[in-house]
Amino acid sequence: MFQQFLRNIKEQHLFSPEQEVLLAVSGGRDSVALVHLMKMLGNPFAIAHCNFKLRGEESDRDEAFVYNLANSLSVMCHTVSFDTTAYAKTHGESIEEAARHLRYEWFAELCSTHYYSCLVTAHHLDDSIETVFLNLLRGTGLQGMHGILPISEMHFRHGNLRVVRPLLSFSRDEIDTFVSKNSLQFVEDSTNDELNARRNILRLRVFPILKDEFPTFRSVMQSNIERFLATEHLYSEYINNLKTRLFSTYQSRVIGNMHEYLALQIDRIEQYCEPETLLYELLRPYGFDFSTVCDLLRKPHRSGALFISATHEATFNQDILYIGERDDAAPKLTIRIDSMDGIPSVELLKRLPANEIIIDESKVSLPLKTRTWNAGDRFYPFGMNQAKLVSDFLKDQKLILLEKKKVEVLVDSLDRIIWVVGLRLDNRFCIDANSTSSIKITVR
Repeated sequence: MFQQFLRNIKEQHLFSPEQEVLLAVSGGRDSVALVHLMKMLGNPFAIAHCNFKLRGEESDRDEAFVYNLANSLSVMCHTVSFDTTAYAKTHGESIEEAARHLRYEWFAELCSTHYYSCLVTAHHLDDSIETVFLNLLRGTGLQGMHGILPISEMHFRHGNLRVVRPLLSFSRDEIDTFVSKNSLQFVEDSTNDELNARRNILRLRVFPILKDEFPTFRSVMQSNIERFLATEHLYSEYINNLKTRLFSTYQSRVIGNMHEYLALQIDRIEQYCEPETLLYELLRPYGFDFSTVCDLLRKPHRSGALFISATHEATFNQDILYIGERDDAAPKLTIRIDSMDGIPSVELLKRLPANEIIIDESKVSLPLKTRTWNAGDRFYPFGMNQAKLVSDFLKDQKLILLEKKKVEVLVDSLDRIIWVVGLRLDNRFCIDANSTSSIKITVR
């Protein structure tokens, strides 16, 4: 088993001999086997153990066991205790979800603080097969069929966490044999025999039947997982090639809005077979689920609709779909006012950049400020003697909905709109033949 363990690390480029790694150790047979294989390997490593305080004295027993194991091998042992039940209640999560969030956040913090190159876990082949079945039962795309990957990157507030799994090629039976042959001590988690968890139901009830009826069940599933992953790689390459052809970028014209939006002409999607699936794969990285994608393809829903995911938002403008990161905050603009010497020439006024205006100083009431435009706001667009709704002006400018939310107006102390920032000056404040003094206003 050790030689295969060593090949897995080398062939999958999990970590190099000089890198110190962090082992997630529960005290169960799988993680104990991992500890001893790592000790045989000779790589520097430390151990991390979480006490979730869910099994009373048994949880404390596991913590003590792991600490003593680390001490017997003369390796660093990090331990932490969590009030998992309180965390789950506060965050509206299941106990399983809460425990996962708590431990991986802590692992990421440890790796960042102590400069461990990666986290090593004891997930094995049976865990991966169970994950495939659970994903199928939950409803999954092709991505759910590859099971657990040997390497994954996770993102947390302490930074990225690289997680590697060198035991994925080993079955639970092979690990049991290794533990037995080496007379390794471990602790049993009593909840592993409870049938209130779906993974336990698969492991204790479903898989024994499948293994009896199909003796090669485990090896066939391992081959299936490998083929699913290879197919996913081909599929992903096809989707990525389509992305470069179908997506373009759109830079916002709104001053202070630094967002660059993705633009997708929706009728091009409709020319492909399975347009819903294609659009889902294109938008899945931005958090949109399949039902939202189906709504996006329904023409009656397009005009003025805003589609929101956890991280992004999308909207249509003339059958082009624009996607951008969610950011409800208005641009943080700073105003600079400079007195001008005399009255500027017409040529100078024409050459002003988009973030500057020059106005008649006598026509405004200081101080000035910027604010987000409101639905009933009116102003007199430059060159016009009639008031116009800002909303109508923005529509004429063909701004997309995602941009419109970011538009700011410059107002004076009387809340008169002087400038739809970056887009149009109000005619009432412009330089004319009677002007005697002027100021330049710059926003950034």
